[in-house]
Amino acid sequence: MPGKLYKNDPRLDRAHAEGLGAADGAKNPHPAGSPGYAAWQEGYDSRTTVEPVSAGAVMASWTKTQLKAWLDDHSIDYASDASKAELQTLAGIN
Repeated sequence: MPGKLYKNDPRLDRAHAEGLGAADGAKNPHPAGSPGYAAWQEGYDSRTTVEPVSAGAVMASWTKTQLKAWLDDHSIDYASDASKAELQTLAGIN
């Protein structure tokens, strides 16, 4: 997956996930120049480039938002209330 992972900072990880799940044309809600702005933008910019490197640890660590984006990009249907484990199964992880 391209870009940075914000594993050690839950705020930045959440901002990244919000950007990843944002609709086309969405505005970044974080103050310009802030770390949250950069994390959101990174997620937003990588929405259409999320591709599995392998079916191993890379995809297993993805958030539900990232899994849903990947499934959407690959035209794979899923229930709106699907669990992370169900989304991973659809993506071929487990």
